Amino acid sequence: MPVAIIAASIASSISVPTSADLLEVKMQEGEVIRVLPSALKAKKSSDTQIAIKVDKEIKYIEVDAIESMTVHSMDTYDATHHFLTKTGVGMDVSDLDNDALRYYSTKRYKKGQNQKALCTAAITIGAVAQPWFFAIAPLPYVQHKTTLRTYDQSQLMSKAEYKTYNNEVKASKKKDKAENKAKKKG
Repeated sequence: MPVAIIAASIASSISVPTSADLLEVKMQEGEVIRVLPSALKAKKSSDTQIAIKVDKEIKYIEVDAIESMTVHSMDTYDATHHFLTKTGVGMDVSDLDNDALRYYSTKRYKKGQNQKALCTAAITIGAVAQPWFFAIAPLPYVQHKTTLRTYDQSQLMSKAEYKTYNNEVKASKKKDKAENKAKKKG
């Protein structure tokens, strides 16, 4: 049982990037470049060029050639906004729509509640059965507290809204995955 609580705590803290985490850079000639915010290289960028690491090579994009930057995730928005501010580029990323903000706040709230349940389970088992469970109780507790700092209480969705929006996100991910497979084959 302690292994299950530790494994669940570690697994819930790992975040695998998805298509929703990508930054979409739309060029004026119509090309769309999708990259993670970690691919943006601040040290090699200037106020006229943005350096992006693509396939282990640095690609420089003129700021004037960029039509827009679009994000679909709150984490991506924060990272991209920080990068653009740090490099002094005279553009900003498009704002997230209200549904996306509400979805990510609800998602973080649900993650925090899951960590709270794991913490409660570890403390309860420690008090009732095995005192050494108290040793693992701080891990989900700390994750619970840090997760709860990152959501906005006023932005939470109802259960039905969350399910509907979550299905839309999953459908979008499937569509992106199918398009990427088609591009690799073709």
